[in-house]
Amino acid sequence: QTAASSIMAEDLLSLFQSIGLSEVKAKETAKNVTVSATLSSLIIEAKSKVVGELDKAVGSLLYHLATRFKGQPDRTSTILDYVCARKISSEQQLTGARATHECDCLCIAYVHMVCVHVACVDV
Repeated sequence: QTAASSIMAEDLLSLFQSIGLSEVKAKETAKNVTVSATLSSLIIEAKSKVVGELDKAVGSLLYHLATRFKGQPDRTSTILDYVCARKISSEQQLTGARATHECDCLCIAYVHMVCVHVACVDV
């Protein structure tokens, strides 16, 4: 069960508005099950890492993170840490971090593939 599915529709709108989304944008977002689930999870996790309320700037970054990594909350953890620590504070930095993260994931996958190949050849 995802965070979004465990939250009532009214609470979901309130959660989305708490990060600065307009009522219209919150309703639009709630209609997209995948983005809604990802954003809900990100907000809940971010609230556990930040003292006080999430401001609109962080909320905007969370929204962009949710739309770019929809359905992949496991890939957002490191980037979320940087957003919460305000080390990523713009959409451009978020885009760069995303590209770097994807490159890192591809490199790790390639290294893993090579190691498996080498292990199989050596047998």
